Amino acid sequence: MRPENEIVEEMREGMAGAFDNLYKAYSHKLYSFALTFLKSREDAEEVVQDTYFKIWEKRNSIDSNQSFSSFLFSIGYHSTIDLLRQRLKEENLRASSLKKLFPISIWKRQSYLGICWNMSTILLKSCHQGNWKFIRSTG
Repeated sequence: MRPENEIVEEMREGMAGAFDNLYKAYSHKLYSFALTFLKSREDAEEVVQDTYFKIWEKRNSIDSNQSFSSFLFSIGYHSTIDLLRQRLKEENLRASSLKKLFPISIWKRQSYLGICWNMSTILLKSCHQGNWKFIRSTG
């Protein structure tokens, strides 16, 4: 493989082939890195896509004399952290919504799996009793 700085310089000039070469060289490593933190293949793929999108957008500002992999993994790290924050917000919002629907005593006594089991049981009983208003009002 040619020196990395030459490939980066070609990418800076807008050569898609150079971008592809850098993608092939580092995408798997970046994916593994993100997967370590995110524990989700889809999320790790999203980080890789987001990182390379940002690389392409910022290609003109990349210093070809500096380490491209350091630049890439710095962006990948920040994308991973951003996605973790987003997932945490979503999880907190979900938990907040569930706490409004079900008594707080359930949350203090049981694990998440137990809570899900109880919720599904309550919803199934409501369906069997024909209590469709309850189902619609929680959706």
